[in-house]
Amino acid sequence: MTYLHGVQVNQKTSANVPMTQTRASVPVVIGCAPVFQVDGGNGGVVNVPVLCNTLNDFITAFGWSTDYAHFSLCEAADVLFNLMNVGPAVFINALDPVVSGTQTTNQAESLVAGTYTLNVDNVVLNTLVVKDSAGTTTYTLTDDYTVVYDANWHLVITRNPTGRIGATAALKLSYKSVGSGVENAAMIEAGIAAVESVYAVTGMIPGQLVAPFWSKVPEVALALAAEAANIDGAFTARALVDISTNPSGVGALNITQALAWKTANAYTDPNMVVCWPLAKVGTVKYHLSTFYAGARCLLNVANGVPDVPFASASNQRIPITSLCTFDGTAIYQTMTGTNTLEANGIVTAINQPRGWVLWGNRSGGYPGSTDPSLTFNAEQEMFIFLKNALLTSFWQNVDAPLNPRDVHGWLTTINQWLNSLVAPGYLVGASCDFLAADNAVNDLADGRIVLDIQTGYTPPARLIILNVTENTDYLSALFNGNNGA
Repeated sequence: MTYLHGVQVNQKTSANVPMTQTRASVPVVIGCAPVFQVDGGNGGVVNVPVLCNTLNDFITAFGWSTDYAHFSLCEAADVLFNLMNVGPAVFINALDPVVSGTQTTNQAESLVAGTYTLNVDNVVLNTLVVKDSAGTTTYTLTDDYTVVYDANWHLVITRNPTGRIGATAALKLSYKSVGSGVENAAMIEAGIAAVESVYAVTGMIPGQLVAPFWSKVPEVALALAAEAANIDGAFTARALVDISTNPSGVGALNITQALAWKTANAYTDPNMVVCWPLAKVGTVKYHLSTFYAGARCLLNVANGVPDVPFASASNQRIPITSLCTFDGTAIYQTMTGTNTLEANGIVTAINQPRGWVLWGNRSGGYPGSTDPSLTFNAEQEMFIFLKNALLTSFWQNVDAPLNPRDVHGWLTTINQWLNSLVAPGYLVGASCDFLAADNAVNDLADGRIVLDIQTGYTPPARLIILNVTENTDYLSALFNGNNGA
């Protein structure tokens, strides 16, 4: 039997403890970034959670590239900070450019008027070695030359007039560059494992795990869902995943294929938000999972303080202009089509009179499960909010004396907090009890106590039926004021 020590919060079908006002649904994004642009590319931010509040924070930590297919963290930063203006978010870069870079040795080049621009993408700055044309003398950075990235992120080498390099000197350059294809699923899964340390490093509770571009790979999506279900043995989050739309592989290019793809690849976890297809803003392609993450955060903030994820992100506006597959082929959604996707646990988007909105309330577990607490995304997110808030609030009471006064204080505190969620309509009802049936004397003597919390969630108004009937009695109005003459 596992020996338990700590706080355990289970979902079931003093001392006044102040409740922690958690920032619900904080996105944690796992992927790759051009970190070779930062501090020489020394790999210092590999599988390390970094908290960013603005796009400038992100660029300072990770660099920047619009090559979202290879640097997927930049895609998420663009959506969250630029397009949706929401934060904070935590980013985990899984790419070590020094380890993954391709080596080029003794490439012959010459300075022109004291400078040379190395027109190679993604060169790792601190791997650059500059030698004379014979390859026997190694020049020294700063003393002999300086190097910076230009606006295209290409290295510009400039001679130091007081150094040993002539204005038109022939050189031999050695360096590593990070080409496409160095990323792989195992690399991203190592980044997912680093989610365990998000709270310890940043103080933020993970709310949504996102791996744009990579979550369409089944092993990555399943790893994301497994991590979301049990983060560091304590927290819970949602796993936001995308169905592949790559026509050159086995992607889903239409609704029928999307339904089959979801089932065949086991995207059926109730803790998953399964998204299809891709979204566009102008000509730029994005993964829909990143827009779901941003919409969830914006909706929470709109609900007030504390930000409580009780309302559904479905039918919330997102700043996109169209839908497409990975190669850019347009996808035109109909209401019938979007409802077919929702009926199979897939979130999509549709263009309504008021603009583009997310569409779909159901989790990945639907229709395999019909338990509302497992199949409505909003109910899953509300439970995660409750669980994480209770856990962080009661952690301070672990190992405190277990006596009647404290137990009464805990009950009072929890019920007051639950009532504060019921009053504005975040819950339809809730209560906390200390039941003798759950607390055997031997368990209490061993320091184990169970508090029973009952909650009533507010389901989304998924279907509103308006019955319209013609009533011919209203035709009598034609005779009002008419004397028949």
